[in-house]
Amino acid sequence: MTPDGARLDLTEVERACFQCLLGNPRRELLREELMAARQGTNLRTLNVAICRLRRKVRHLDARLPLHTVHGAGYVFLGNLREISDL
Repeated sequence: MTPDGARLDLTEVERACFQCLLGNPRRELLREELMAARQGTNLRTLNVAICRLRRKVRHLDARLPLHTVHGAGYVFLGNLREISDL
């Protein structure tokens, strides 16, 4: 969910990325670490998932503080909080 309460439907890869980011707040994560969060994920799959995730959030007029670290990976500079399924 966005901070405004809009529900965001995530794919398995997107969900795995967020779980990895949730466990490593404000820490730069290498692409390899994010790919390891879900078995069978390759670099192309990860890049497509991040691109789609950004598009989904933009579509909701929300801000996604996920920043690319050139040549390395990503860092999430927002606050993630795990909530139970609704």
